This record gives sequence, structure tokens and C-alpha cells, in this order.
Amino acid sequence: MKKRYSILLAVLLFILIVALSLNLIIKFLVEQTLKNVFKESSVTIGACRLYPAKGIVFSDIRIIKKPDHVIYVKEAGAEFTFSSLFKGRTPKVYLNSPDISIYLPQIGSLIIKDLIFNETGLQVALIKLNNLTISGIDGKFKIAGNQLNLSPVSAQSLGGIIDADIKIKFDQIAGYEAVLKFTALDIAKFIRDFDLKDKFEMTGRLSGNLTLKGQGSDIKTLNGELSTLKSGGMLIIKDTKYLENIARNTNQSLDLLVENFKNYHYNIGAIKLSLNNNNLMLDAALDGETGKRDIKIVLHDFSLKKEGQ
Repeated sequence: MKKRYSILLAVLLFILIVALSLNLIIKFLVEQTLKNVFKESSVTIGACRLYPAKGIVFSDIRIIKKPDHVIYVKEAGAEFTFSSLFKGRTPKVYLNSPDISIYLPQIGSLIIKDLIFNETGLQVALIKLNNLTISGIDGKFKIAGNQLNLSPVSAQSLGGIIDADIKIKFDQIAGYEAVLKFTALDIAKFIRDFDLKDKFEMTGRLSGNLTLKGQGSDIKTLNGELSTLKSGGMLIIKDTKYLENIARNTNQSLDLLVENFKNYHYNIGAIKLSLNNNNLMLDAALDGETGKRDIKIVLHDFSLKKEGQ
């Protein structure tokens, strides 16, 4: 009897050692894979737990490259069974924190909630970039080498709809290309989320297209054409320095300009965005009952970097 118990104990001990060793091996391999994707980053995984009948779970994932990014995932995993893998089925992969926290000094704080992807596509409950919220994200994805292709992708933001085709390449500095289509975005919500109320207020909805190409925090290409819906909206410019510059450059009366941009109702609006020698150019042509208004704004040395970075 003692011999039987000794054999059973030895078998259980062997299974435990194999399980622990397998967890450590998988953890090491995944860490090395992430290091190849996020080059020059420190990558650590707190724990790895393999469940043969359910899948695998990783916890406390940290990807750090100061001062470029700090990424923290509380829990990530894949749901599968060994029989499904032998049949060639793609496992269901999820990232669930409930938050994935990413800090990019050049941009700000990025939070992703409940990201799930499998062979049928990709879903994200919510992405929050500083004050901007994007929800109901759904689309297809494909990984080719060190490039992630997201196409097509649809989401809801600023009271409207965003459709996108996005390519992200993970090199020493991440590069991206994005073609975005906007439908009925709420201008007032945009002003609120980007803290622009001190400069101007505007109502109405925008639709149109935007193309972006860049690397890291540097935007290489930006082109966009947007137009307002037929219902139009209201525009109030509060930034007196901007109006003073217009008055000085056009020899117009400052008092007249203030009056012209005070509760101005427009019926038609067209906006063009472009990037020229690192200067972001915004040209808006508005037309209303009290006449036309042309607005030109230039943001010099434009990038995603915050001041002081």
C-alpha cells in the first residue's frame, strides 16, 4: 500500500513539475515574441497559467520603453482546447483588464476596454484617448510579419460613425497609415472633448474623409475634406487674438469681425485639412444668411508631441 501511494505521489509530483515547467517555457517564449514586436522595450509577464481543457491566461503584462510608452495589461488569454488546435481552428484571444492602460508621453493616456479577436474578426468595447471616447469598435484584422492590418473597421464617436482602414507597422518606431471616413460627427462634442471652448463654440455635424500617415509622434501626411450637414449650425469665435490677427492682415475693423463671428449661423460649411512643412493648415468656408465667412488657421510645427516633450 505504501509503495502504491509512493508511486501515485511521484506521478502527481512529476505532473506538477511538467506543468510548472511548461508554464515557465510558454511565458519565456511569449516574452521573447513581444520583445521582437516592441523592439528596445522592457517586457515582463507576471504569470502564465495553462488550462488544457480551457486555454491559457497571462497576467500583469508590462511593456515599457521610456520615454516612448508604458503599456500595462492586467490579463490576457486565449480560449481553446487541444482538440480544436489539432483541427486547425484559430483560438479566441482576449485582452481584459478590465482596462488596458497605455501611456504615450507624446499623446497622452490611452485606455482600451475588453478587446477580443479571433478568426472571425475584432471587437473592442471602448477606447478612450484623454477625453475622446470611441465605442462599439468592430472589424477585421490580419497580422503579416510585424504589420497589423485593421480593415474594415467601424466605430462610434462624437455622436457619429467612423469607418477606417488602418495599417500599423512595429519597427523601432511604430509607423502607421490610416484612411478614415466620418459620418455626422457632432462638432460641439469635438470642441468639448478637446477643451476648445475658451477659443470658440460651434454646433453642427461633419462628414468627410481624412488620410493620415506617420511614424511615432511625427505626422508625415495629413489630408482631409469635410463638409457640414444641410442643417448647418452656429459659430462663435471667442479668441480675440485670432480675430486681431485677421483684422491686422486684412485691414478690417476688429469690432466688425467680432460682430461677424458673434452667433453666426451658417447653412453650408466646407473644411479642408492639410500638412505643409510641419504646419497644419485648416481652411473653412462657411455660408449663411448674413453672408460668407472664411476662416484659416495655421498650427506651426504641428505634431502629436505635447509641450515640453
